[in-house]
Amino acid sequence: MANAVFVAPFLLPATVRFIAAAALLPDVRLGLISQDPEERLRDDLRAALSGHYRVTDGTDAQQIADATRVMARHLGSVDSLLGMLEQLQVPLGEVRDALGIKGMGAEVARNFRDKARMKTVFEANGVPCARHRLVHSAVEARAAAALRPGVATAYDIGLIDEQAVLNDVPGRLPGDRHDLITGNQAGPVGGRPRVDGHHGRQ
Repeated sequence: MANAVFVAPFLLPATVRFIAAAALLPDVRLGLISQDPEERLRDDLRAALSGHYRVTDGTDAQQIADATRVMARHLGSVDSLLGMLEQLQVPLGEVRDALGIKGMGAEVARNFRDKARMKTVFEANGVPCARHRLVHSAVEARAAAALRPGVATAYDIGLIDEQAVLNDVPGRLPGDRHDLITGNQAGPVGGRPRVDGHHGRQ
């Protein structure tokens, strides 16, 4: 019997479907770590879980690690640490590293989450990818370039096609992230024609 822990900060419908699928796996005992109370789950899914631990911040690596230690004592061990959110992958990697749990560690997770780093790893291993450059101000960025925060999802991609927009770039980035990535896009951005950051429109 394998013991797995699923980390789900919020028990949203899509997330619950993943939890339910994991809970129904044969020969698996599943524990759950979340910010939401387990009462938000339907009764049959709550009954299928082998434990639940509530935290105040379900994306914080230290809180996840502490909760996983509690789960390990409750279940006897933790063989697998799971999570579906992209934003969780680095914290989960850090916890796996700290607790000796098999799976993707923090360094590999950062290679996926940090897009400039990902492209550098690609290039170092001979994998073709768009030219890119990590810049730190709108002055360094070029007009007519695809814009995305260095660590973000595809929904955060924008297009810089006017100087006025370029000047306003820092204010368009989410949170306190003001790192930009410029480069050639391999396809349409938001349904618009591809923009080549070095040679103009195509």
